[in-house]
Amino acid sequence: MGEDIELTEEERRALEAWQVPDAPVGFAERVLAREARARRGSRRGLGLGLAAAVLLAIGATAWWLSRGEPIVGSLTAEARTSERLGERGVAVLEPGAALAWTIARDGEATLVQSSGAVFYRVEPGGAFTVSVPGGEVRVRGTCFEVEVKDMAAWRPALGGAAVGAAVSALVVVTVYEGRVEVARGGEVRALEPGERATLGEEIAIAPARAARGVGGGDAAARNGTSGTSGARTLAAPAGTSASRDRVGDAVDGSEAGARIATLERDNAALRTELAALRVKAAEADAVREAHKTYDLGQAELDRMAERCELRWDTIGYRLGEPPRVPREEAEPFALTDAQLDALDEQLAAENARLIEAIRQAYVEVTGDDLAAIQAVAPEALFNEVQDKTPIEERRRIFQLLARERAEGVAPDVTPARLAELTPIERLLRVITSSGERLEAAMGEVVGPEVARQMRDARGGFGNRHRSSYGCPEEAP
Repeated sequence: MGEDIELTEEERRALEAWQVPDAPVGFAERVLAREARARRGSRRGLGLGLAAAVLLAIGATAWWLSRGEPIVGSLTAEARTSERLGERGVAVLEPGAALAWTIARDGEATLVQSSGAVFYRVEPGGAFTVSVPGGEVRVRGTCFEVEVKDMAAWRPALGGAAVGAAVSALVVVTVYEGRVEVARGGEVRALEPGERATLGEEIAIAPARAARGVGGGDAAARNGTSGTSGARTLAAPAGTSASRDRVGDAVDGSEAGARIATLERDNAALRTELAALRVKAAEADAVREAHKTYDLGQAELDRMAERCELRWDTIGYRLGEPPRVPREEAEPFALTDAQLDALDEQLAAENARLIEAIRQAYVEVTGDDLAAIQAVAPEALFNEVQDKTPIEERRRIFQLLARERAEGVAPDVTPARLAELTPIERLLRVITSSGERLEAAMGEVVGPEVARQMRDARGGFGNRHRSSYGCPEEAP
């Protein structure tokens, strides 16, 4: 194409006389509109992959996507409480247990357990360290229990056990699966399944059946102590070990001693099985908690406020035919035809309100014509609104709404209040309060109790969302 082309005189005159035809009517507008749709689709695809995605419907799986910062939290349990520790771990806190944690994005975890008993289930991965008074528990993937006992309460029960006055807390670590290291000062000891370590003035290891007189020789050998050592006494619960050791020593080798040994082995096996069942139950509880979008406890609302997280449920946005109550799902509630028709009207009204809020915010943010977007999916419009809103503004709104929920402030979505807000805040206030608004409207038709039962039947109104952009950056 770099060659010079010679034209004849006739060809040159024909070329000069030729006129470029006009483009078809609307051609430029169609090209630009197609390019705009392609850009929106590209941004939408990218937005759904970003950690700051707002409208992430969780369906069967809950996701909380952050900016890549560590997950930080703390909890003091008033009742048995399950807590998910990132993607790798679950902790079951017994009443009185106090736990704080920092979970990095790569799964590495640092925890501080200052009191009480906590069961842990940890999947293999990076470092997972539990700091306790006077030591550490280090794991890679395992099931274990850590109990921190206040020595002010336990010292009298231990009687003559050799525990120095400087020891303020006694830590007992029991391993059910995997391998654990316990460290105190410069001493590090490894624990296998079925073993228990006591961190007092030193680390003492014993079988999980508390190393009583029968069958305690292996643990005594590992500790470098005799079968009547005080370390074995410290591993037993509340002052019972000393008397049982004496009974065990008295009957060691006898038929009664054999029966006691058998019973203690059975007891250890049952404790291990019980621990596994409790961890499985805790994991199921944690999954259910992660899916919940309403009726959340105050402790969970407070944690959500700390990480600027929102959860909500809505009906699906429907263009064309409005949503209706599935008749087969309504059968258990024995509703009349009139009630079903009235509920359908409530669903249609809420659907229209959500779509209108999305379209209005889109028009204000982009300047596009409202008539031109009537056939565009509401989810795509919402993505465009978020793309065009600065990230710090989104974080600010999430923080504000999360704090209001934790403080019990009812969302104000009256027209006068909404008119004062930015498009994104107005939109988020309308959408994130949709579940409560629809349940209240349904309650006017079938009563509050039935309305809640209908919402509970699916764990929310079809689409459940859990999301955060992270909290606003602190001013320098």
